[in-house]
Amino acid sequence: MPLILIADANESFAARMADELKRTGGYQVTVAGNGPDALKQCAALKPQLAVLDGELPEGEPAELIPLLRASVPDLPVVVMPVSTEQLPPNVTVQGTLFKPFFFPDLMEMIQPLLGPAASPTSQPCSTVTGRPPPSSALQGRLSAGGLNPANRPATMTPGDNVRRAIESQLENLSRALHDETVLLAQGGRVLLSVPRLSATASAALSGVVAKAWSATDAPPEVLRFEGTGESNHYLLYSLLVAGDVTLSVALNSRIPLPIIRRVTRQAAGEIAKLINTDAAPSTPE
Repeated sequence: MPLILIADANESFAARMADELKRTGGYQVTVAGNGPDALKQCAALKPQLAVLDGELPEGEPAELIPLLRASVPDLPVVVMPVSTEQLPPNVTVQGTLFKPFFFPDLMEMIQPLLGPAASPTSQPCSTVTGRPPPSSALQGRLSAGGLNPANRPATMTPGDNVRRAIESQLENLSRALHDETVLLAQGGRVLLSVPRLSATASAALSGVVAKAWSATDAPPEVLRFEGTGESNHYLLYSLLVAGDVTLSVALNSRIPLPIIRRVTRQAAGEIAKLINTDAAPSTPE
């Protein structure tokens, strides 16, 4: 049975990860709270995978990973940074999972590394070195769905028919996500929202979306928790549709992340087609 080393100073978070990996993956797990402890356990237990916090005390990933691999050559490593600044430069890792994340995302990442042979439809984890390039696998899925984030449309002002069609897509997405808020924005400007928000709420949410995108250089999606307390804590998932046009959902309800991603990407693909059609020059008769 594969053994996973989790190195994270947050004891409760590490314990929850360990429980999830044991329960859903059947893995053995050992936990370290700092760099020296991780090195000691790695040398003694010879794990098959290491999952490292990007802010591990006395364990800068760029320095820790080569030391871990001195004990276990070619040890697969998954790093959990808060931002891209915490990614180890010039060190190859087998996965990057930005905090905060859902535990099923961790399982999805490590199963191709430790689990049985992947099914034909499974996507292997990509290798990340230094700052992550845009995910080619995700980019391919977006393009297949009609999205082309490389396109940079000018300020979007859809015609009435296209606007109604886009509103219909937003309404369908909101219903699929238990009537949560859905927002289409461009450069901090709200284009459409469902349900319709007040000017103040619309400006506030679009500002959160713009700030979230400005804080990341790993397009074409953003996933983060917002709010300062239990009463206003929510998940923001934002997807790049075309250029600087983004489709975002703000969720208070607990919906599995794979479902959120799947239905939002489907809606984004349809909206991208509508945007591209609306922007296409008409053919003279």
